[in-house]
Amino acid sequence: MKQLKDLCSGYTKNIALKDLSNNDGQYPIYGASGFIKNIDYYVSDKPYIGIVKDGAGVGRTSVYPACSSLLGTMQYIIPNDDVDIHYLKYALQSLRLGNACSGAAIPHIYFKNYKSAQISIGDISEQKRISKILTDIECGIDNLYKQIFELDELIKSRFIEMFGIYPTNEKGWETGIIRDIVTDVHYGTSRPAVDGGKYPYIRMNNITSNGELDVRVEQSRILPEFLSAFLNTDFSKVMLANKCKKAVNQANINAQEMQSIGIYIPPLNLQQDFVGFKSKVDDAKAIVKQQLIDLQELLDSKMDEYFG
Repeated sequence: MKQLKDLCSGYTKNIALKDLSNNDGQYPIYGASGFIKNIDYYVSDKPYIGIVKDGAGVGRTSVYPACSSLLGTMQYIIPNDDVDIHYLKYALQSLRLGNACSGAAIPHIYFKNYKSAQISIGDISEQKRISKILTDIECGIDNLYKQIFELDELIKSRFIEMFGIYPTNEKGWETGIIRDIVTDVHYGTSRPAVDGGKYPYIRMNNITSNGELDVRVEQSRILPEFLSAFLNTDFSKVMLANKCKKAVNQANINAQEMQSIGIYIPPLNLQQDFVGFKSKVDDAKAIVKQQLIDLQELLDSKMDEYFG
């Protein structure tokens, strides 16, 4: 066991995003959300670990390439020559640094707060062996997330292929607004149709303090699964976003505004064909999600084994 400060050094550079608007070049700079842009200088001439130290995502840890930089909301962690960078990344993740900031209005975590943490570490060959095992598992997890994303995109593309884009309506479907085809729109607690619930509902982190709107549909004209898919298309999300623009501090949409959203109404047999296709894709997603759970549990158990 060694203290973290004996395995690496940590520092911060106060680079603000607002100061980079006119700076262009060939060297990447990153923030908490990922790549920002290329600029004409870099801070670190070798690979390093970056940790989000301020704000949302505090404690999140990633490895970054040589000849790059971080915004001032992130901390540089430079491993010593006898420390494998990926092993150190996993060791830092095992500390769960973000947990120490839970509940804080503006969370912060600095190197001085965790530099004395005890880290289990062997020689460089053992570090590389362990980091490869963990990296392989993480790559498997990333691939499963990509599969889920691709299956979701498959559903969206099939929807567009079958029904077109609203309001273009190149297929000439009957059109209307949601109040024409639903029996009720209100705040509620039902589960979404896509997860096996009876009614579809909209849920966004910033939609209201309650966070959800029920849409109970007249199923002789439109199927709940079709309406859920329609509301998940990019063009529907634009309509929803436009409805939310009136808010000054927090986006929201009420039941009356929800009912004024336009929609097209294809024949029920085509809606049923789409629902059948979506059901098959959802079955495939369920298998991938279970594989994801299994791999995440394996990663967690390995992290506990190696780092305690």
